[in-house]
Amino acid sequence: MTRTASLVAVETSLVITIAKEPFLRTMGDVMRQANYSRIELIKKLPLFSEWSLAQIASLFRHCVKKEFSYNRILYKQGEKDDSIYIVLKGEVEVPSLSPAAASRTSPTENHRHDDQPQSREAAA
Repeated sequence: MTRTASLVAVETSLVITIAKEPFLRTMGDVMRQANYSRIELIKKLPLFSEWSLAQIASLFRHCVKKEFSYNRILYKQGEKDDSIYIVLKGEVEVPSLSPAAASRTSPTENHRHDDQPQSREAAA
């Protein structure tokens, strides 16, 4: 790899170097460990309770982590969205529903996560 800049010590410095391959391999291990705790949370959902950790990990590779601030709309009724939403932390609400959807659930439905993740399939 050709460096695109110079690195110069401007005072007496102690520096360590790590080869790229071991660094990337170790970072992969760290990321897998961080994801493992999220995978265990997902396994607690009834939908995934019979799945092996390997199966959930395989699915997890396709997940996208998103953080939403207070009062932010995750999606709007009528929007096309074939995603499944799993609340890992916090609370979300379904404030209004179409007549067809209202027959399947309560008019206002809260989904909160403290210890157990909540799953909600997005309305298309």
